[in-house]
Amino acid sequence: MLFVTGGSLVRKDVPPYVKAAREPTILCRVNSVGLRRRGLLPKKIIEVSKYLQNLYQKNYNNSASSANY
Repeated sequence: MLFVTGGSLVRKDVPPYVKAAREPTILCRVNSVGLRRRGLLPKKIIEVSKYLQNLYQKNYNNSASSANY
């Protein structure tokens, strides 16, 4: 489940459980409501949020992102 704000023109793939906004599309944050509905605990949602922030906002690769959260 992803979340896209109204008026956003999405021109690229948006990963699951991420909020996307603006033009050009940027990945803003994790969709914590969607993760909570899937049964994740708050501590795990924070971990996922930090991982995705490193991966998409800081442009780290998978191994660098997991090492830095």
